[in-house]
Amino acid sequence: MDNILQKHCDFWERAPGSVLIGEIPFSGWRLKPFPTRRGEIIKPTKIDPDDIDPNQYVGAGDALAPVFTGDMVNYVRCKYPECWLEGMIGCDVYASEVSLSSKPIPTEAGSFPDISPDAALRSSWARLFADTQRAAVEKADGKLGAAQLHLRGVIDMLAAALGESELCLAAYEHPQELATLAAKCAATLDRAADITQKLIPRWNGGRVSCWYVYAPGDLIDYQIDASSLFSPEMYRKQFLPFDRKILKKHKYNVVHLHSCGLLHVPGLAETEDVRAVEINLDKETGGYCFDRIANAIKDLQHNDVSVIIHGELSRDEVEDYLSVSQPRGLAIFHWLPLN
Repeated sequence: MDNILQKHCDFWERAPGSVLIGEIPFSGWRLKPFPTRRGEIIKPTKIDPDDIDPNQYVGAGDALAPVFTGDMVNYVRCKYPECWLEGMIGCDVYASEVSLSSKPIPTEAGSFPDISPDAALRSSWARLFADTQRAAVEKADGKLGAAQLHLRGVIDMLAAALGESELCLAAYEHPQELATLAAKCAATLDRAADITQKLIPRWNGGRVSCWYVYAPGDLIDYQIDASSLFSPEMYRKQFLPFDRKILKKHKYNVVHLHSCGLLHVPGLAETEDVRAVEINLDKETGGYCFDRIANAIKDLQHNDVSVIIHGELSRDEVEDYLSVSQPRGLAIFHWLPLN
């Protein structure tokens, strides 16, 4: 165990030879009814926190995974999609056999929702959030690390609260009001992240990312999916400052990007608070491009940012990525193509 965990420590420090490889068993893109106390949900249905059993959410009765899969470090977290911050700030949450999603907060025309971090952290969604994190810790039982429950980044919280179209309009027409709302979202996220840090015990002295990487200290997983709605210049000006306030509080962090968000890699690469970027290949969307992803890896590594690649790759394709990357600060966790 010590040898593999040391490789993960080297990944963060970008030591020579710090390459992590893990081959994930492919479970298939399948429908997954969402479990509630009133039965499984198939079609989109509004749910409340009281509908969810934390132990069922984390699969308390299921066997634990092995500690390692290749170089990957496994963990315990929810078995089903999560929608915590959206519920906390006042969005209605809907479950289905496909995913968990939210609706924008209803407001009068021309006005912004009134988000209160205090109210959000007193909400029933926040209580369920804490109870579910505790259930994950209990299931892990020290044998595995309990990963942080899913927390959307500030720009994604704004997209959930306003809706994507309204967020785009607000960035141009009401930047000051949007900044005020972003600050409230950041404060809510910051306090939710603090809850996870207090509830999750250290595992072998550190934390485990939902992207299968161990960090020898404080860690946050972070996402900025909605950044793909904006130019790099607008994202850096209006949203990145709020992300940096969160990221810089955590010695280790992973920023999740989809391949459609690679336009933001140069800006993230130059942001000193970013320690690692995870790139989801999204091959199933048909927008996959090896050259674009390879160039993104080079940009990040050139600026001493570690990189995690995650998605469908053949073993030959893994070798292609290894051939164009520096042999340091790189993780490739993949499943094999079915054909």
